[in-house]
Amino acid sequence: MVLFPRLSRHGEGDPIFATKVVRHTAFLMLLLCTAAALVASPVIGLLYGPSFAPAVLALWWLLPGIWAYGVTNPIATHLASAGMPLPAVLVWVPPLILNVVLNLSWIPRWGIQGAAASSSLAYLLVLGLHLILWNRSIRRSWMDTLLLTRSDLREMADSAGILSWW
Repeated sequence: MVLFPRLSRHGEGDPIFATKVVRHTAFLMLLLCTAAALVASPVIGLLYGPSFAPAVLALWWLLPGIWAYGVTNPIATHLASAGMPLPAVLVWVPPLILNVVLNLSWIPRWGIQGAAASSSLAYLLVLGLHLILWNRSIRRSWMDTLLLTRSDLREMADSAGILSWW
């Protein structure tokens, strides 16, 4: 919601700014998901006891989808601000179908882990479809969209007051 007003001021959005936001979001979500994966077992064990140990594996299966969903949000915001809200909504249909089909098959076999894996695959598909739609509209590669640049790292370090020597 914070991103939309800035992007919509520019008729077709601001692809340079939006791409930067997506790169930063992808990086920060990767850090957060990695941290969650590392602390999941001790924290869940401490808070809920050993009977909740299966939740750790389910969380691990779900984390790629959490990352993908987080990265999809600024892309969808940019598409909406650039006047493409309908295509940005329609790309959710194939992942919805995939998720329902996989859940029907995987939940009876693998329970919560199957549901988590199915959700992650669906969210990764959502991200992939959004990236295809978005990269066609802004004419940038997936690498430009998702991977931090050296200037991004410098800017982040400067903003955080870290590595003033970099």
